[in-house]
Amino acid sequence: MSAIAAPHRTRTALWTALALACAGLVACEPAPAPAPAPAPAARVAPADIDTFSVSAQPTATRGNDVVMRVMDSQGKLKIGYMSFPVAAADTASLTARLSFVPRQSGFALAFHNSASFTENTTHETRPVIGSRVGAVATTVAGTRQTVTLTGVRVARGRAYLAVTTSSPYELEIVSSEGAGTTGTAPTLEVGAATPPPTPVPAPAPTTTPTGPDAWNLSWSDEFDGTRVDTTRWNIYDEGTAWGSVESPKASTCPKASNVSVTGGVLTMRTRKANGACAGGQAQTGAGMNTWGKFEQAQGRFEARARWSTTGNNLWGGFWTHGNGGYGYDKSMGSEIDIFEYIGKTAEPNISRYKPAIHFNYTCDPKCMQNVPITGHDVTQWHTYAVEWEPTVPGDPTSTQIRFYQDGVQTAQFDRFGAWQVNPNGTKVLVQQGGWTNTNGPFPTPFGPDRAHRIILSAWVGAPGLDAATVARGYDPPGGVADFQVDWVRVYER
Repeated sequence: MSAIAAPHRTRTALWTALALACAGLVACEPAPAPAPAPAPAARVAPADIDTFSVSAQPTATRGNDVVMRVMDSQGKLKIGYMSFPVAAADTASLTARLSFVPRQSGFALAFHNSASFTENTTHETRPVIGSRVGAVATTVAGTRQTVTLTGVRVARGRAYLAVTTSSPYELEIVSSEGAGTTGTAPTLEVGAATPPPTPVPAPAPTTTPTGPDAWNLSWSDEFDGTRVDTTRWNIYDEGTAWGSVESPKASTCPKASNVSVTGGVLTMRTRKANGACAGGQAQTGAGMNTWGKFEQAQGRFEARARWSTTGNNLWGGFWTHGNGGYGYDKSMGSEIDIFEYIGKTAEPNISRYKPAIHFNYTCDPKCMQNVPITGHDVTQWHTYAVEWEPTVPGDPTSTQIRFYQDGVQTAQFDRFGAWQVNPNGTKVLVQQGGWTNTNGPFPTPFGPDRAHRIILSAWVGAPGLDAATVARGYDPPGGVADFQVDWVRVYER
């Protein structure tokens, strides 16, 4: 301490001179200390090993593909994996920023810790998916996106990540092999500050047009009575003419007693059958349609609706169907699913619904195009609508089928294919090619001569699930799950 406290003579003289120089000044401020430099990121590492596994090709390796593909369990399961060299202890739990470039828009992604893998990993040898460390609500095609990851684990000098999606479609992410010179390979930045959120522009309001081209109400039901108006609707009931239409017959039987109107709201109930089904099904459900009572080709169809709960293998909603009844030509069948909810309990369908069109029921598999809307709470009231019309009068090839949620467009189908419509109004083609039919050119079977009827349905079941699996998954709060409708309205030009 004494050596530090005793100043050197030269240092004493210097301070004395400085004090004399300051004496004639109004103030003598010490020089401000320089601001500390921001701590740099620990490392920016390219993804030098990435791959994906494919359930349909369990022994195939994908370590050299130019894109990494991911997809949920509807169809062929694909799981993406990324690996980054990280200068950290094996016990580290890191915060990092992952940057990547997707090739399609509208996907919800989740990122998880993963066990180790190599470029030779296959679906049979794929690593276990670990804890979730981050998520992206919606991908934007061709745009580098950044997500903050928390709790990233390190093993043998590497961070191993798994990528999953809740979409039934295949999402491509540019891999290290496909980056070329464009700098689009995934990167991981460890220890960097979290960037401020990018402002998302508010969606432009979309409303029913007014003026000379306004829609005109052609049919409606406000459900303001005490029972269903049977001059407008056919109610499904086991043992009657509408006893088995459109229901998943193996798991649900229809009961008219499950349909009621109270306080201006239609309720269509599902519940345990407890022996009430003549066919032995484990659940009862409900259905209604306007066959023989109302039909319309093209126009605007809309309903305000909700489900009382989610999951539980619920299946149904608000849709239209055309081109015949019993014994009709199935190659000319057509369907517009305005609000279809398929709540497979064990899958990520619980928070999404899908606008869709079906055409030509003889296709194998059945011809269909859809655009799932993810991150959606079906237990809240929403208005679901479709506008179906040609955009050029007299030209059927200009036909569009446009879907809306609460007045904002979400999807579109036309001769070019299926489009995801982002909140800012931009459209991204997610399924190429319009619909075709052996009985006629586009837009068959959605032409101006193809009238559609309205269907409301509440079933227990799900595509690909057997009746026993459905029954095990059906356990809603209070023992019932309801599909509720405030009103249904149809318009024409």
